[in-house]
Amino acid sequence: MRTWGDVQNEVLGLMFSNNTGGSKVTLSDQSVSEYVINMPDALNCAIKELSHIYPVKASVEIEVTNAFEQIDLKGFDGFICVSEDEVYYYNGDRLINTGNYDILGEDIFIPHEKGKYKIFYEKEPELVSEETNNEDEIDLPEDILSAAVYFMAHRLYLEDDSQIATMYYNIYESKKTELKEYYEERKASGGGFKQFNSVKGWI
Repeated sequence: MRTWGDVQNEVLGLMFSNNTGGSKVTLSDQSVSEYVINMPDALNCAIKELSHIYPVKASVEIEVTNAFEQIDLKGFDGFICVSEDEVYYYNGDRLINTGNYDILGEDIFIPHEKGKYKIFYEKEPELVSEETNNEDEIDLPEDILSAAVYFMAHRLYLEDDSQIATMYYNIYESKKTELKEYYEERKASGGGFKQFNSVKGWI
């Protein structure tokens, strides 16, 4: 898994071919300090766009005491919406997929029977900031980050050389198209997405 430092160094490599006078450009090099300052915003923009292809997921377990009660899921760990066909009901110790519920809007869960449920949902992706350490791992697949670095290089280099920046953007768009096809095919075949579990209780 790539660290934040790995991602930044890869972007610098794309922008400066890894060499200036035979020396590798590093994150501490004053000549690239302005680019480094703007890297969090560049990666965050890429993450938000690519999250439509690879949504980050979490799960929550809830105990329902009354059938048809309305349960607001909005407060759970960056909740966006319930994942399609990913609501499960505990039948004893077994988890079974269930459609025995309704969703009001995108965040009101209405179970048709009492009991314990496990609900997978799409959540806001974790973003980086100026406080993110270079050693911190970016919890996204390699193929998603491989596309993101080209988006970052495009955005950061656009004012310096629009031709090179456009080339990187075209590579990014090509990778994004390939990723969309890959993950749609994987989802259709039942492969699903990596699950990021955030299990909490609600009674």
